[in-house]
Amino acid sequence: MLSAPGMADGGLYITSLESAIPEELDLGIRTDRNFRKDAFLFAESQSRVTASVSLEQQAAFEQAMQNKGVNFTQLGMKTSHDHHIDGLLYYAATVVKKY
Repeated sequence: MLSAPGMADGGLYITSLESAIPEELDLGIRTDRNFRKDAFLFAESQSRVTASVSLEQQAAFEQAMQNKGVNFTQLGMKTSHDHHIDGLLYYAATVVKKY
């Protein structure tokens, strides 16, 4: 899952990069096919929030969201080194960090 308190300028992708770059973590994002990819990744909608949840707490987090009636989507996982969107390699985290 991704980590940040809200949606940054530049949308989900930029928010995700800002979260992942300091630790050189991977972005493994799966977009929603019901939306254009550019809108999904770069829209700056105030109604979207990202959260980072450990694997140990994932089930409890998801249950809490369901109990509150909150719509949510697991976007992906943080791992190491490469940034993927829908399975395609975009950049290595160490390369993005340089810029």
